[in-house]
Amino acid sequence: MAIDIERIAFEAYGVSVGGKTYDGKDIPKWENVGKKVQDAWRAAAVAVANYLESERQFLEKETCMDFVD
Repeated sequence: MAIDIERIAFEAYGVSVGGKTYDGKDIPKWENVGKKVQDAWRAAAVAVANYLESERQFLEKETCMDFVD
């Protein structure tokens, strides 16, 4: 089962703003936002995931280095 991090981010955003767009309209369901919007959320979610992975690797390396000294 694939995890759709873009959909998770989109839905979390929707919850955080009360399900409304900036102009008070209802946020559409994920299936109805269109490929362009889905691709944009995917790019944002992947950027965050990549950042978190690089931080994880850095911290893992730093932690291992502590044991070498």
